[in-house]
Amino acid sequence: MNTKSILAPLRQFFLAALFSCGVYALHAQYVTIPDTSFVNWLNNNGFYYCLNGNQLDTTCSYILNVHNLSISYKRINNLDGVQYFKNLDSLKVNADTTLTDIPVLPPALQVLECRNNQLSALPVLPSTLTRLACEFNNLSSLPALPAALQSLTCYNNAIDSLPALPAGLKTLYCAGNPLIHLPALPDSLLLLSCSSNGLSQLPALPASLVELYCQDNSLTTLPTLPTGLKNLDCYTNTLSSLPSLPDSLCVLVCHHNKLTSLPALPAGLTILNCAYNKLTGLPATLPDSLYQLFCDHNAGIKCLPVIKTIWYFEFSGDILIDCVPTYGNVYISDPALNSIQICDADNNKNHCTVISGITETALPVFKVYPNPAKEYITVEADENAAISLFDAAGRVLLSTKMQGAQMRLNTQQLQAGLYLIKMAATNGYSHFQKVIVE
Repeated sequence: MNTKSILAPLRQFFLAALFSCGVYALHAQYVTIPDTSFVNWLNNNGFYYCLNGNQLDTTCSYILNVHNLSISYKRINNLDGVQYFKNLDSLKVNADTTLTDIPVLPPALQVLECRNNQLSALPVLPSTLTRLACEFNNLSSLPALPAALQSLTCYNNAIDSLPALPAGLKTLYCAGNPLIHLPALPDSLLLLSCSSNGLSQLPALPASLVELYCQDNSLTTLPTLPTGLKNLDCYTNTLSSLPSLPDSLCVLVCHHNKLTSLPALPAGLTILNCAYNKLTGLPATLPDSLYQLFCDHNAGIKCLPVIKTIWYFEFSGDILIDCVPTYGNVYISDPALNSIQICDADNNKNHCTVISGITETALPVFKVYPNPAKEYITVEADENAAISLFDAAGRVLLSTKMQGAQMRLNTQQLQAGLYLIKMAATNGYSHFQKVIVE
């Protein structure tokens, strides 16, 4: 056999392979990844095709085609190289890393989570960013916020001033910082959590606001409350009065202030905690929907209002109650209501109004689980109870009636966030339950 005829095909093969490698080498663009731990993480998470030692090929399709990156590795100190993942939509670097710096971010990034690190600064944020979560770091300031941003979570840092807030921002969590003032709040804001700061006043609240958490500050007054507000936590301040409460309010937590009286309570209120104030009395009529009432440690309260149906009632401490009006169904109370005599003409040292004729109403069944929920929510309630599901803006997403004692609601089509489930029993009792969908 002719030796040349054997070698010719082999020569062509090797030339083709050599040419192919040469072309690849020509197009490949390598950068050095300085952090060995980051190199190890890349190798262990499917990017070994793009690496040659600690050299990363920035043209490699594996890094150009990935859209979500979640990095968790205790020994990573430097993330340099992640900027070459140019098509990332989401970058999450949480908890287990010890980052002190983040490099330039991919240009189309929409979600950045970098909580629980040792960051003292953030890079310029891409204009496409819609969510930033940077809590539990050492940040003293934030860069300019993109106009597209909808959610900002920056609590437990050392931030003393916030930049201008984007017009489309919906949620702001800035608790646990040394903030002494807040910038103007956007009209789109649904939730504001600014507790544990040094705030002495709040800016005007947008009409869209559904939840306000401003506890543990130095507030002496509150601004006008939005008509759609459902949750107000303003405890541990120096408030001497509250503004008018909107009809939509479901939860009012105002303990540890200097309140001497309460405004009219909304008909749908479910939780009231006004303990540790200077109240001289409670409203004569409580909402039928109320299922938790804490009014303990208010030395000026000497008479109780009508208690119809309530789950938990606490009026202990230095309250000087010598008798109670007749009451309906109280599941738990401290002290026990049945340990105190009923007010009548002969037993009423505080000259309380004598009220009788209150009938006991059975407490309805209402359970919601799991919470947080991922794929579904199970609701247990009395048969024929009306069930409604609301989003954080107060929009009704579902309205139905129980058919039996248990019902399952599919949550796979819901966006992650906070929702409310309302149960309205046939006896007129209603109750709201918060549910988080992940």
